[in-house]
Amino acid sequence: GRLWGPPSGSTDPEINAPPAEEQPFAAPPQESGEDLGWGVEDLGDDEDEGVWNDEPDTPSPHLETLTNYLMRHNPAKAGNAPRLLKEYSGREQELFANIERKYGEPV
Repeated sequence: GRLWGPPSGSTDPEINAPPAEEQPFAAPPQESGEDLGWGVEDLGDDEDEGVWNDEPDTPSPHLETLTNYLMRHNPAKAGNAPRLLKEYSGREQELFANIERKYGEPV
């Protein structure tokens, strides 16, 4: 039996033609930017480019204290100390109060 096509007896050549072959998927051509591989494209200058710089931030005087405290109470979180201090910049006492409440021992 027939799997495709018009009802038998049609004389229209477009209707009687077999289905067109589908083209395989092709990625669109690169229009701009440098190809960095792995599907990453350099899209030009970012406004926040200065966020990732080689100049180290001034280390917090609390970094060693907080890192040591977290190493004793939750070693998996010790690597978060720099981020926590940055997040609580100027409010370190609030941070210490929160973690003292959580772990039950003074910093």
